[in-house]
Amino acid sequence: MLNNRGEPRHIFMVFAICLIVFSPLLILFAPLVVGETVYFDRSNWVIYLPRINFILVGLSLLSLLLGLLVLWLKHIKPITIAIALLLTVASGVLFYGASLSFTSLTDDTITHRLPFDKEKQTYSWADVQSVQYFDNQDNFNLKPYYVIYFQDNNQLKLVQGGILDVQTKIRIDQKLRSLKTPVEVIQQK
Repeated sequence: MLNNRGEPRHIFMVFAICLIVFSPLLILFAPLVVGETVYFDRSNWVIYLPRINFILVGLSLLSLLLGLLVLWLKHIKPITIAIALLLTVASGVLFYGASLSFTSLTDDTITHRLPFDKEKQTYSWADVQSVQYFDNQDNFNLKPYYVIYFQDNNQLKLVQGGILDVQTKIRIDQKLRSLKTPVEVIQQK
């Protein structure tokens, strides 16, 4: 006669399957939700999230999935529990790193932080030394992007498309023109 309860390890199989099914949505929307809730400010033109955020969330989910698969495939033993716990902690660390990285643009400032950085860097628009804009007028396969150079020799790359739309590009161009910041337009080939 069959046991209706099943084995406890099959619960981890169900969680793993659910994670596989929903991971594309989580990878796409988790960074956006975190960015728009944690870094929301009414004065922001845009909160730009770099591609690395989405990659780190994907790696975080992969680590969590591996932890669930270890518990399901290798039975629940002390060593597999330790491995799964380690993978879960790694998943949390990766997700935390992904939640830190952002760039926000306002009328007065450009604020930027990389993954796993403790301090965010805030620059005024007057701190912008020069800008290069890589246009895709002849090649529509490449996305246009800005490279902003600051006076302290740091630089910031902003890829146009998605969140950084045409409206934001117009605002950036107007701000740079009003401050007479040199802008070099380079055609991508």
